[in-house]
Amino acid sequence: MAKEKPLTIVIAADTYPPDVNGAAIFCYRLATEMHARGHRVHVLAVRGNKGKTFTEIRDEAIVHRLESHSVPTHEYFRIAFPWEVNKQIDKLLSEIKPDVIHAQSHYMIGQRAIGWARKNKVRSVATNHFMPENLDPFLPFPRWFKRIVAHNSWKDMGKIFGRANAVTTPTPLAAKAMRERAKLMNVLPLSNGIEVGNYELAPGGGDHEE
Repeated sequence: MAKEKPLTIVIAADTYPPDVNGAAIFCYRLATEMHARGHRVHVLAVRGNKGKTFTEIRDEAIVHRLESHSVPTHEYFRIAFPWEVNKQIDKLLSEIKPDVIHAQSHYMIGQRAIGWARKNKVRSVATNHFMPENLDPFLPFPRWFKRIVAHNSWKDMGKIFGRANAVTTPTPLAAKAMRERAKLMNVLPLSNGIEVGNYELAPGGGDHEE
């Protein structure tokens, strides 16, 4: 069997450890597994505090922490402003020369990464971890305005993810919502990759004396 050719992979993530949430952990585990298989992994993510963009070397990947800003309604989530980071993302991707880009949302960083991939004929995968309605608790606006925000976010998801070569989401229910709300017809429901073996009892582990 031919040995797998190492790839240069870019994971475009809005959130990454030390953040603690499902999307951040998924990205970390993906980077770790890809690195373990011999691939070169880069991550684009926001930095966790105020300051300019910088690059850090971690065991699993080279992580490019983009200039970001705090969100008043959330304890640690931060956002990158397109007018501050888009040119930086373009420059980083041009220097990295990825074989594939894996975007984790259709928001700021993922949007620019997918656009760059399409423009430069680089393969791209888009994975959605986040339903627009999940923003509700963090938006200090009336219900009618939140509905408009969610509607436009679904519409943007369809437009941006529609440019990717493949679109995935962790569950069949989420895939159904994306087909209905974002009009993305070819969404693949793929698990986040839990290693079932890590949760199996060792031989004799279930035995006990009466």
